[in-house]
Order: sequence, then C-alpha cells, then structure tokens
Amino acid sequence: MSYQTVLVALDRDESVKRVISCALSLANGDNTKLFLIHVNQPVIVNTFLNGEMTFPIEIEQELLMASQAWITTIAEQYAIEKDNCFICEGDTKFEIIEKASNISADIIVVGSHQKHGLALLFSDTADAILHEIRCDLLAVHIE
Repeated sequence: MSYQTVLVALDRDESVKRVISCALSLANGDNTKLFLIHVNQPVIVNTFLNGEMTFPIEIEQELLMASQAWITTIAEQYAIEKDNCFICEGDTKFEIIEKASNISADIIVVGSHQKHGLALLFSDTADAILHEIRCDLLAVHIE
C-alpha cells in the first residue's frame, strides 16, 4: 500500500531512530509527506506559596522550548520540513488523533514498548488510539 501522508508520533527516548526508519520505509518517494509530533504531558508539580497553590509555568515553558529544539534537530537529521513538526501539550491520545485528522494522515507510526508488571494495567499510545482513528496504524516494537 502507498501512503501519501505519514504522521510519526515520537517519544524523547532511544526509540526515535527505529520509529522514523520504519516511517521512512513507508514513504512513496517524493509524493509522501512526513510529519512529526511529540506530545508533552502537563506538568503536575504544584507548589504552595503563602498558602496559595501555584503552577510552575516556567517549567512548562522550558519543557516546550527544549522539545521544540529537540524535534527541530530530529527533523534536520532526517530532512523533514520544519513546518511538518509539531510539539503539543496535553493528552497524548487526543493530540495525536486530532493532528492526524487535521493533516488527513493515511497512517500513524508510533513506538510500542513492551510492558511489564504494573505497566500492563495502563494502555500505551498505540492501544489508546487504535480504535478512534480513521487511518492505518503502525506500532513499531521497541525493545
């Protein structure tokens, strides 16, 4: 099957090279548009200052800037257009599904880590989005 629009969901870990390599193998020459997305989870740390709860907005801003720099570096390494890279903040499942819909993705490529122990109780990204997307999904097994 030939894919024209590929959305690659990335974690900031060692899986990047394998996930992008699998996504590139789906490319149909110059006709395929490759998009990268990384979703930052909201910072849950709260601090109390003078009896009032405050949220560390500076931490979220720093995380956003660091993620933007990281994805820009990844895009340069794989010759992916900067405009095709997205950093979002929020629920990973929702953000990936929404972006896939917005760009009319033909396929979403995600890394899927093997689960052990308590992690078996929680769904990973691939499982979470599988039944709510209208395109194909490639879950790349990460050791």
